Amino acid sequence: MRRPLSAVALLLVLGVVARADVVAAGVLVVGLVALWFVLRHRGRRRVWLTAVGVVTGVTLVAVIAALAVPVFRAGHDPLLVAADQATQSQDLSHRHGTFELNGYVISDNNDAAAAVDQQAPNLSSVSATGALVNPNGTFEYMSAQNALVHAHFGGARAQLVVQNYDPNLGQSGDFSPALAGAALASPASRQAFVDDIAAVVTRDRWDGVVIDFELLNRPDQPGLLDLLSRLRTALPSGSRLTVALPVPQADNPTSLGYDLAAVARVVDVVQLMTYDQSDPTSSPGPIGSLTWIEDAVTSALSFVPADKLQIGAASYGYAWGPSATRIGQSFSPAQGRAAAAAAHVTPSWDAVGNGWTAHLPDGTVLWWSDTRSIANVVDLALRSHLEGAAVWELSTAEPLGSIAAKIPLDRVSVSNWLARGMQSVQGRGLVALTFDDGPDPAWTPQILGILKANGVPGTFFDVGMNAEANPALVQQEIAQGNVVANHTYSHLDLTALPLWRAKLEIGADNWVLQGITGREPTLFRSPYGALEFTDSQSATHQNLASSLGMQPVGWDVDPLDWARPGVQEIVRAAASSSAVDQVILLHDGGGDRSQTVAAIPYIIAQMHARGYVFVTPDQLDASIVAPYQPAATTFWGNARNMVLIATYKLWRSAHEVTTWALVVIGLLSLLRLLVSFPLAVVHRRRSRKTVRRSPGTDEGHTVTVLIPAHNEQATIATTMAALARVRGPLVQVIVAENGSTDVTAATARDEAARHPHIAWDIRECGPVGKAGALNACLSDVVGDVVVLLDADTVLDPDFVTAVLPHFDAPGVGAVAGNVKVGNRHLLLGRLQAFEYISSLALDRRAQAQLGVVSVVPGAAGAFRRDALVRVGGWPSRTLTEDADLTVELLAAGWKIPYESGAISWTEAPATVRELLQQRRRWSYGTTQVTELHRHRMMLRSSGRLGLIGLPWLTLSQVILPALGPVVDLFLVWLVLNGDWAIAASMLALAIAIDAAVATWALRSDGESLRFLLLLPAARFLWRPLMLFAVAGGLRSWILGRAVGWNQATRHNTAAIGASSETSLSESRAANTLRPREALTTARAGG
Repeated sequence: MRRPLSAVALLLVLGVVARADVVAAGVLVVGLVALWFVLRHRGRRRVWLTAVGVVTGVTLVAVIAALAVPVFRAGHDPLLVAADQATQSQDLSHRHGTFELNGYVISDNNDAAAAVDQQAPNLSSVSATGALVNPNGTFEYMSAQNALVHAHFGGARAQLVVQNYDPNLGQSGDFSPALAGAALASPASRQAFVDDIAAVVTRDRWDGVVIDFELLNRPDQPGLLDLLSRLRTALPSGSRLTVALPVPQADNPTSLGYDLAAVARVVDVVQLMTYDQSDPTSSPGPIGSLTWIEDAVTSALSFVPADKLQIGAASYGYAWGPSATRIGQSFSPAQGRAAAAAAHVTPSWDAVGNGWTAHLPDGTVLWWSDTRSIANVVDLALRSHLEGAAVWELSTAEPLGSIAAKIPLDRVSVSNWLARGMQSVQGRGLVALTFDDGPDPAWTPQILGILKANGVPGTFFDVGMNAEANPALVQQEIAQGNVVANHTYSHLDLTALPLWRAKLEIGADNWVLQGITGREPTLFRSPYGALEFTDSQSATHQNLASSLGMQPVGWDVDPLDWARPGVQEIVRAAASSSAVDQVILLHDGGGDRSQTVAAIPYIIAQMHARGYVFVTPDQLDASIVAPYQPAATTFWGNARNMVLIATYKLWRSAHEVTTWALVVIGLLSLLRLLVSFPLAVVHRRRSRKTVRRSPGTDEGHTVTVLIPAHNEQATIATTMAALARVRGPLVQVIVAENGSTDVTAATARDEAARHPHIAWDIRECGPVGKAGALNACLSDVVGDVVVLLDADTVLDPDFVTAVLPHFDAPGVGAVAGNVKVGNRHLLLGRLQAFEYISSLALDRRAQAQLGVVSVVPGAAGAFRRDALVRVGGWPSRTLTEDADLTVELLAAGWKIPYESGAISWTEAPATVRELLQQRRRWSYGTTQVTELHRHRMMLRSSGRLGLIGLPWLTLSQVILPALGPVVDLFLVWLVLNGDWAIAASMLALAIAIDAAVATWALRSDGESLRFLLLLPAARFLWRPLMLFAVAGGLRSWILGRAVGWNQATRHNTAAIGASSETSLSESRAANTLRPREALTTARAGG
């Protein structure tokens, strides 16, 4: 093998990438083959063929990878119910009774489902909250399907409660007249509201609707009747329509402002809310006394038929006084008894108030209603031949079986239509362990091991970025029987993001998880619980997850394990809740989770000991059909899934390849700096010890200055005039005019006439190009040293005396000079001057120390004439003949040092357009050079040139500039991803390195440190310009497009540095300038 080092390096890279991601390795192979083909077969058509081949190749790799992804959890687990909570009545079957016993449940209470499971077998129907009014009057469905399904499982009908409740009103929420007014404002708004309700009832199979609009403004009250009428018409056949109304004043039945008779004619049930006779805003008293309820019934029966009237029964209490906050202004009967017992007070039954009361020693007064109170209200309803009674609220109510057993309970047959079925499990309750912020390679495997050892399922809300970094852990989570869920891609607060970005966060995480597991998650938890628990979220983010087909999952127990409070505290907080159904929040990522790992076995043991069964959230909530979207059953569905998985695999592989590219770029850039900077320092120290020859001592060397000129009428005179100041043995100056269309030649002759002491030779070579003109003059060169000078460049007076000592060594074929920008008065010129000093000169110093100077600049370089002749002069096959010639000299065995004291001042492009053209030409030409000499690359037989010089040239002038945009795009990605600190740190580090190198370079070259003020502009303006120019040059080279010279407009603004100014008379006295008449003698002797 000709290049064993290259082969070994390539195989090593492929092996490392394949170890991280086999798909990425496959994509990398496709990319490398395509790159090889493009480099060997350039041209637009071949580039298109290569692009087609790349697309085909990576698609094939991605499809194969997608086919290898296993499918998990294709079935649906049944909804689970703890058997201990299903209190069985004597008869759960269909009963044709005459009394409707209804129970209300607040759907978002932690124990709502458990309460329904316990009470539904003894109820006719369950009314579940879950529908509200938006500020614009539209219908908002919060989803109470869990209560609906559990009600049907218990044999009770389910009714959806629609309220004008505002959770953001007051300290803890209240009913809002404004919300109801918005819904009732016009016939159009009422109809739209009704249509939305009817659609939900039909879709989710509710058995009826309860309209609970409270605190209505009088102008809005007539609209309620119209809304009820429209709803009666819109609801499916058989649906019950109930309206809940407050209790009217006993002495004024019309005080509500409603036409009760008209309302009663429209609805199936008018429900009087005969509770809250006394509340925390009033004086202490009963929740609902029998006399007060009797008066309300008597008043209502004047307008409402008895068979349509229900009355309310309370199962809660209120506290007034100093301990009200501690006890809770609203509490359950059990809590009331506990509070009284704690104060060593025996509660007393108040027959008139139909409730229990207790007066605590600190003056706190308690009133509550319980099962005894409800039984009395039910008895009153039966004696009055009413339609029924409604209990508020099931989560606080005690078992109602004793009441149901004594009444003619009406129970209409309902079917359990849930597709995945329901199943009772023996246990006190159900608990789901959930883990956020993973997967983490340190903690997730330990947690998985604990769960597996205990036979307990977990639900892992994975962050997309972490899942991308640890795909094997995600697959292990699934394979072990756990559930994988969505926790956004980068764990940002969604409420602080624009809506489009919030959607992208959720969608990207699902895409990642589906790409890894083959299943699309439906469970979602927002970072910090921002969407599940924050009431102040932006209206645009309301129901964001559900609008994307996701099911938000909150938590009931948060032991704050992320704060590392200690293992015992985590266990205590996690296992102390008495709720029947629990979702416990823990973390397997985002920091040190050693305490969490240590606590999990104890949490499992304690919950098992208390009789809890471990499940996943989808088994707790009927509104969650399954933890993953259903498997595709059609061709197009399978095709869609295949595309999603394949595109993720491509994204993942691209991410891996890009990551490795960034690593390689970083390592190569660091290596270049670590190598070049010390070498440049050593070179500078050694060059200080070099003794320069004094003017007038030529040591046998003679110098010919060769100036190629094409359309240089603006600058040629200045360039020639500056030669009069140059010290050293100049024997000849040749101006090689090549095909100018202006008066360059005439201007050169005029200037030559002003300096008759110099041996001028003005040649008109014709349109043969720069290399052709130089080669045409080479045979007539007199000096043994040839100084090549661009026609827009002026030599420093000491240039010749600086380079000649190097030619005393017979192996030196050329000397690279120090080119500086002479037109620095504008920002663009200063930026170019800064680059020449800090970057180009640094590279040449380091290369010179290794003996591999890659370019002797055409603006100012010195060559041994014999060396030029031996390599055939200047090559004309590239746009950068100076770089091509340098490589040929090195390949021929000549040494090329760099002399920082050999200074020339060049005129840099004055406009951005001309600058881009120049740098595009340099990029194109350098690429040509590396391609022409690729056969020498990494060959031991090519010596330093093949092992160091050409790789350095390729790396610094082709590869790193070409890959520069990857680094910049990565920084942009970090910023878009919210990683400002990392992006800022990387940028600050890069600028700091730039500043350190630039400071040394400026001091070494005797330049002003004021150039350091240009660092920000160099990073944010200059760098993008250069990357753009390099990309343009490479693109033209790959497509096989020719790049022209595009000569810049000359402004004759280059000037010799002030430190080098010398009067013309002083220069003439000091130099060994040879007159024109001595030229013949010099030629004959030389």
